[in-house]
Amino acid sequence: MTALDQARPAASPLPERPFVLVTVGTDHHPFDRLVEWVDRWVAARGPAVACVVQYGTSASPTASTGTAYLEHDVLVSAMSRATAVVCHGGPGTILEARAAGHVPIVVPRSKALGEHVDDHQVHFSRRLADNGDVVLVGSADALAEALDQVLDGESEPAAVTGDDGTCSAVEVFEAMVDDAVAQRQRSSRRRRRRGQTAGLDHLGAGSTATAEPASDQVGVLLIAGMGRSGSTLLDRMLGEVEGCVSLGEVVHLWSRGVRDDERCACGERFSRCAFWTAVGEEAFGGWANVDVEAVLAAQRAVERDRHLLKLATRPGVLRGFDADVEAYGRSLLAVYRAVQRLTGARWLVVSSTDVATMYLLRRLDRVDLRIVHLVGDAGARGDAGLGRAASAVVRSLWYNSRLHPFGATGVPSSRVRVRSLVAHPRSHLEHVLDLIEMSDASPPVPEGARRATLDQWGIDPSAHAVPRPTSSRSTPRRRL
Repeated sequence: MTALDQARPAASPLPERPFVLVTVGTDHHPFDRLVEWVDRWVAARGPAVACVVQYGTSASPTASTGTAYLEHDVLVSAMSRATAVVCHGGPGTILEARAAGHVPIVVPRSKALGEHVDDHQVHFSRRLADNGDVVLVGSADALAEALDQVLDGESEPAAVTGDDGTCSAVEVFEAMVDDAVAQRQRSSRRRRRRGQTAGLDHLGAGSTATAEPASDQVGVLLIAGMGRSGSTLLDRMLGEVEGCVSLGEVVHLWSRGVRDDERCACGERFSRCAFWTAVGEEAFGGWANVDVEAVLAAQRAVERDRHLLKLATRPGVLRGFDADVEAYGRSLLAVYRAVQRLTGARWLVVSSTDVATMYLLRRLDRVDLRIVHLVGDAGARGDAGLGRAASAVVRSLWYNSRLHPFGATGVPSSRVRVRSLVAHPRSHLEHVLDLIEMSDASPPVPEGARRATLDQWGIDPSAHAVPRPTSSRSTPRRRL
């Protein structure tokens, strides 16, 4: 019998008593303080309340039903049935509670008390409390008062309707991430000015800050973002700028294009596309001269997220891996140079959902790399429901945890939100053009335009919501 089964009569699908769910999350630091406060309240409240505490590495509760951990689906189900949810200040847990319809009672972990490595939960919870998204408590008495108010009907435990509550919490978290990234970038610039970046020199290898790629370099603007984050929109906008050429997800060139002969965005099979045929002739004397399986093997050896630690290692330390990077880099650079010669473009615009791609390009000393980190959100897609919003945030946290260290490399980069790009396309395009030092170029959006639509850029919204739509995303594309 599970802890949740013990908290309710077996014959009833829902607790007959008010049901309080308490979760401390999965962090390895004990959170005895919260468990003790809840036990104290349960003992005073009596058996009229069913309380389940997920206590992790903390001391198990004495007055409540306890379980060390809960499977995710069980946790979500319990939140949907609970009268009130009490939790630590973890963003993922709070967003799950919001998605289940609760305004959670939050006790953030404290660094000073040894409950976490820092106080990010304190800061995050305060921001949410200011917005009315959580009830923030800091003492046993305050927790008891908040729970009593919910159970006695003096406050509303499930005041969230629609997805506005989740999106509000997401926006607060994104703003805090922006602040943290900006602070880190400022610190990095200060260290560089003081000449104290010797320990990070290997991370900056292969990047430059020249106004225009040197004659032997290829300018690459990489749009990095999670799948279906809106990269197609920005990619095609930039493809309309004179001096830029849009190539799409070049990471799939060898498999979906050269090997599988899938359709290009122009509608033709890869082998019949005039643009890519010309690129193959210019780069290799024809795609038939490419040992595609050998290139794919070289790509798998370096351009995968599982190789991130190797890609971030100083060149010269892992000589075998360096040789793999050089082998694949020759093939990739041959394609890039061929495109540049054929189009005369100063900048090649490519997209990737793989964090490894930016680390790989940074290591190629013939690439002048710039990065645009495209940030989507739960509200950016029409098919994103409340539950999916929380799940998307968890995926976003994992993606950004791998992307964040790249900020120390010194590669010129910028951050663009999809929602803001759609609402204010011209200002964001001007910002990106400044990044690649093409501020003299004219953005393909009228002055004063307030909204860019997918239809305007030839993107089928229904296809955009389907993974790997053959109409526009399955193979690299060019926009001339």
